[in-house]
Amino acid sequence: MFTTADVTVYIICNGQDQLPRCFDGLLSQTADPARIIVIDNACWPGISIENYILHRISCPIDVVRLDQHCAMAAARNHALEICNTPLLAGLDSNVIPSPDWLQEMTDAIAPRCHCLAEKAEHVCGVGGRVDFLNPDRGHESAPRNYGDQALDDPPYLWSGNAIYKTAALREVKGYPEDTLEGQEDQGLAERLRKNKGMLLYVPGIKCAEL
Repeated sequence: MFTTADVTVYIICNGQDQLPRCFDGLLSQTADPARIIVIDNACWPGISIENYILHRISCPIDVVRLDQHCAMAAARNHALEICNTPLLAGLDSNVIPSPDWLQEMTDAIAPRCHCLAEKAEHVCGVGGRVDFLNPDRGHESAPRNYGDQALDDPPYLWSGNAIYKTAALREVKGYPEDTLEGQEDQGLAERLRKNKGMLLYVPGIKCAEL
């Protein structure tokens, strides 16, 4: 049984512009994580967190600056390396989580429903649904979700809105850094499946992409 106090939330930032909107979602959460890590992926100027945010979130917020810009797999592995909680949840800086996002993610990674009870120990990652905040803006790519139906084992999870068991990630040595940029999520899913891990897609856990 996990609680939100078992979760580190990390945000990979390649720029400051959209981060305040992401924090809008974190400020409205129904529960707080143990810690928030902002990975400053060699941004210029460096990422800073407004005092307004620092005074309204009751968990530590750490900004970790990478001296050189690195691929997403390496940036996420850096968050994994410094995580000290059983669960690690990721957001991208252009994603706004719904108010129940953290609580729902935490509950979902330890499924209690009868249909998944026997498989619960193998569940190592959960991903939610991502829709565009402004669908009429003319986005070039499709929303990053698998639709309205829950899936017991989706092809992979989009790490801009996912939670994993930290131990499971470490057992497979995290994201593959030798894969092509943009394919790190698929690579991680393959590693976890080879290690008998199971992924869940839960469309009721929602985020909006700017």
